[in-house]
Amino acid sequence: MSTVRNYYFKPSKLLNTTGHTEGYDMTQLDYNWLNENYLSYDRTIRDHTFSLMLGNSTQAWTAEVAQVRGQDYSTDYIWTLNNASVFKAGDNYSEQERHSLASFFFRGTYNWKSRYLFAGNIRYDGSSRFAKNNRWGFFPSASLGWRFSDESFMQWTKPFLDDAKLRLSYGVTGNEDIGNYASWPQYGNVGVYNGVGGLAPNLTYAELGWERTEQFNVGADFTMLGSRITLGFDWYEKNTSDLLYDVEVPKEIGYGSMTRNVGAMRNRGVEFSLHADLIRGKDWHWGVDFNISHNLSTVTKLADDVPFYTGSESAIYVQTGRPIGEFYGFRHDGVFAYDESNAYDDNWNQLTPVFNDGVFSHYMLNGARYEGNVNRKTRDGNVLGAGDVNWLDNPDDPNMGVIDENDRVLLGCAQPDVFGGLNTTVSWKGLSLFLSFNYSLGGDLYNWTNYKRNNFANDMTTPDPYTIRNMWLYPGDDAIFPTPDKDHNWNRNCVSDYWIEDGSYIRLSSLKLSYQLPQKILDKIRMKSASVYFYGNNLLTWTNYTGFDPEFGGGILDFGIDTGKYPRTREFGFGINLGF
Repeated sequence: MSTVRNYYFKPSKLLNTTGHTEGYDMTQLDYNWLNENYLSYDRTIRDHTFSLMLGNSTQAWTAEVAQVRGQDYSTDYIWTLNNASVFKAGDNYSEQERHSLASFFFRGTYNWKSRYLFAGNIRYDGSSRFAKNNRWGFFPSASLGWRFSDESFMQWTKPFLDDAKLRLSYGVTGNEDIGNYASWPQYGNVGVYNGVGGLAPNLTYAELGWERTEQFNVGADFTMLGSRITLGFDWYEKNTSDLLYDVEVPKEIGYGSMTRNVGAMRNRGVEFSLHADLIRGKDWHWGVDFNISHNLSTVTKLADDVPFYTGSESAIYVQTGRPIGEFYGFRHDGVFAYDESNAYDDNWNQLTPVFNDGVFSHYMLNGARYEGNVNRKTRDGNVLGAGDVNWLDNPDDPNMGVIDENDRVLLGCAQPDVFGGLNTTVSWKGLSLFLSFNYSLGGDLYNWTNYKRNNFANDMTTPDPYTIRNMWLYPGDDAIFPTPDKDHNWNRNCVSDYWIEDGSYIRLSSLKLSYQLPQKILDKIRMKSASVYFYGNNLLTWTNYTGFDPEFGGGILDFGIDTGKYPRTREFGFGINLGF
């Protein structure tokens, strides 16, 4: 149980001539209860070991909030609400939310000489968040293991192979991470009109149910050379169905979105891990842990099989059979230096304008004077001219020369090619150094923050210096960025390859240097242990990404969009551990 109490008071000294003294009192109470019951049985018969477990669990969460706000206090010396003269109905409220889970589960395990291993689980879970007919979900799982290093035909490997095991597993899990009342028809307070409270119904999906994920995994583990080297290999396929997602609905009905089971996706990947004690000595030790993974997430089904855009500026296009996180937008080929630079023949080959004494004379094509028909690109009904971006036509769009939504093409994908980490520890006597790195290579990011900063949309935002130095200003400029004229909105109001960047990085995420006092000194001062250490987190990042931080979170379908999230904090610390 937890309670939060907030008070607020704005005295008369902080008011302007038309303001009101005001304050509020808000109380939030959160509490939950949990009940778990188990019945277990374990038995060993010679080389056979069994275990059985049967149980159930019930849990409920409740959140209550109440707020009272008042105005026109008679004096600044009494802050409590009994001193307020006016209470506005629309500012005072109380609300309550509840959520409950019930589970029944069974687990059974068996092994023979720890060589052949089996485990099976069955769960039956119910959630109050789902529709009445879909509240319960059945989630089985099973795993098999074979320690083949114990077989007689593997005895020849004993000098170098300590242990080797093959693993096979299959399981189903459920997800109920949505709002508490996403499937419940209900009325909510939408304001006060002429002193009367207004109510409006919510929009719900009557068949809302569990999101289900089936995962199949094959793996192998090897331990060698007296546990100096440990290797792990895994291949997995994870299929998620009945994906829970907020789907946009037609605006004409008065709502923005509705939570539904919208489709399915597949995650398929491989993982490799390595642990190695490179040095094992009396005083020296050097250990390394390394892992690398590749994962590809693909949409396998959509609600009504209708693709859609999502994310900031609708940068990500979600469609069946394609990877998640694909950025679709416009590609560009520089900036038109002159009005006459926007010129093409009937096959849409760009013409080169020729000027004599600053006055346009004629066009050239492939080194020869061109006298044929001249075509020009348009966008939003405007002929593009000097200082405008030369947007590229989609070759599959039959309406050449008209830049519109049909010219959006694949710009990149937020999913990295590989990702993983590296940890290493080097120690000499009592001195120890620990380093931890993590990395992600190959993924693209949409730098939405730079897009908003550099799109010349208003006079209150200053572009970055690189954009200022390379923007078009005068006819003939060989520029990278278009004219800063904010009336040329066709240059900025779109997702484009200007803001798609390589998000690869390597990060020194943690460092710790410590020193442990020798035992002989500890015995003299009658202590069990004493050490001093220095640590740092998020110390260095090697990346070409121009945003604050290439490592940030996101949603299931709209990750990879940098909306200016606060970067990870760089930390330094120093400490002493003493044991008596």
